[in-house]
Amino acid sequence: MVQAPTNVDSLFDQALSLASEERAELAHRLIDSIVDSEDVAGIAEVDAYWEAELRRQDEEIAAGTARLVPFEQGLAEMLRPLT
Repeated sequence: MVQAPTNVDSLFDQALSLASEERAELAHRLIDSIVDSEDVAGIAEVDAYWEAELRRQDEEIAAGTARLVPFEQGLAEMLRPLT
C-alpha cells in the first residue's frame, strides 16, 4: 500500500530543488526555530567541550603522542561494534 505524501514530504521535495547554499540556509533556520532560549546555554556548553577536545587532539598530534591510523582502518574500528 502506497502512502500519500505528507506535508513534510512535499516540503522536503521542494527543498531539494533549491541550490545547496539555500538548502543549508533553510536547514540552519529550521534548527534555530526548534532551539529555545533554555537550550542555548546547553548548546554553548557542548560547543565549548568540542572546541576543547579538538584543541587537545591538535596538541597530541603536534606533540607526536596521538595514535594516528589510516582512514579506512579507523572507520573499520568504529564500525566493528555495530556488526
